[in-house]
Amino acid sequence: MPGLWKKKSPSIEKILAAKQGERARVISLVRKGLISEQEAEAELLAAAKEIEALNTRKESLLEQQLQLDSLKARAVNARAILEQLQEKVVNADFETRRELVEALVENIRVDTVQENGRKVPRITIIYCFDNPDSSEQSSVCKNPAKGSRPASVTAPQTWKYRIPYP
Repeated sequence: MPGLWKKKSPSIEKILAAKQGERARVISLVRKGLISEQEAEAELLAAAKEIEALNTRKESLLEQQLQLDSLKARAVNARAILEQLQEKVVNADFETRRELVEALVENIRVDTVQENGRKVPRITIIYCFDNPDSSEQSSVCKNPAKGSRPASVTAPQTWKYRIPYP
């Protein structure tokens, strides 16, 4: 896997291997009678905690990488959907365009901000796409107040993209 996991994994693996070697050395010292069992137990417990923390970090990095890969795939899919829709919308009538906007746009927010001493609008459009991996195959992500979003659609089954309008 590219990215974060690829960068961090070798160093975590190297540290884990070193900790396993450290554990083996402590056991060897006990066998030789150079340290007491109590000293060995304290060292082994400390090493076990460090190994557990490293494994937790490793799992966290892997999960982050998987989420990043998933988001990248979703963005590519959303772009492909929008490109296909763009071709179809060019010749569509007003009612079809309106239905499309209602299906794809969850929210439009207009804020007034100061730029160069002038008040200008800042528009944020939140697009919403259904997750193709979802068992739900509806193609809407509309405002539930309008009664158009299925009650069973939840956040993990939909993608939302915040896109500031220039």
